[in-house]
Amino acid sequence: METTYCVNFGHPLSGKDIIQLKGILGGEVVEIHVPFSLEFESEIPTRTQVRNIVDVAERAVRHLGSSLTGAALLVVQLPGVTEGAALVLAEMVGLSGELPRMVSRRRRADGTYGVADREAIIDLNKVRLDARGRR
Repeated sequence: METTYCVNFGHPLSGKDIIQLKGILGGEVVEIHVPFSLEFESEIPTRTQVRNIVDVAERAVRHLGSSLTGAALLVVQLPGVTEGAALVLAEMVGLSGELPRMVSRRRRADGTYGVADREAIIDLNKVRLDARGRR
């Protein structure tokens, strides 16, 4: 079984989340938590700041012996819906050549966040292809 790298730009995954993802993805899951502030510096272009953040993820994956350039199985957990989230996707596509699968998380009754019970993994490339079919 191959290892899937969960490049996490959001809240850290719990042990329960990792176990759930292993079951869904059918193999080992390695979380690479990349600190991501949703408050960008106004003096630096957001795209530059996001590129720097994605570069941190690339270096972390390379350190583990793989790459974001298509050699690794990836899922991405994004931060909140912001311009930064969209730019993270664009940078990831630029490196890997396709949209990644995405971890979907929901707020639990106790106020914590966890992997969603339904649609835990959203295949963004499939969403894109489906959307193209609606043109």
